[in-house]
Amino acid sequence: MKDSRTRSLVKGISWRCLGTLDTLVISYIVFGNISHAASIAGTEVVTKIVLYYFHERIWNIVKWGRLTKRASHIRSIVKGLSWRTLGTLDTILISYFYTSNPMGALQVGVTEVVTKVILYYVHERIWGRIKWGRKFPEGGDPGTGGGMEKTGENVENVNVNFKNILIDVDGKIKK
Repeated sequence: MKDSRTRSLVKGISWRCLGTLDTLVISYIVFGNISHAASIAGTEVVTKIVLYYFHERIWNIVKWGRLTKRASHIRSIVKGLSWRTLGTLDTILISYFYTSNPMGALQVGVTEVVTKVILYYVHERIWGRIKWGRKFPEGGDPGTGGGMEKTGENVENVNVNFKNILIDVDGKIKK
């Protein structure tokens, strides 16, 4: 399974809307100045969409943790942590640029480590259930019943369809 570039872009925009709201609220709480908060959040709209798009494209290359139908929970967690590291550095730099307050900038960045990891994980899990923009290997589209995913369950009878020939686990051909 691979994601299209358009999916990565739309996913980035949806995440940025959620992330910008979070940044605006935290920045206002820390600095007590709506102008600073709006400037920080407004700048992040641009920098974070660009950074997130490239983050998604890099993770699209990484096969680890991808199941047939969606990403594993651990992949979502690691991907969220890698994004949060990049995003936190961006937030701290932008906050410092607008306020010249290193401790406040650090406080915004550290607070976002907690809030954004939680929000990002939820965002990833929601997007993992959306098929739009996903490219599945032939027969792997979960909407058609194709593809197989490791589930850890014991399977007693599996039928594999090869040009209308059904073969059970024991290798017997069913008609």
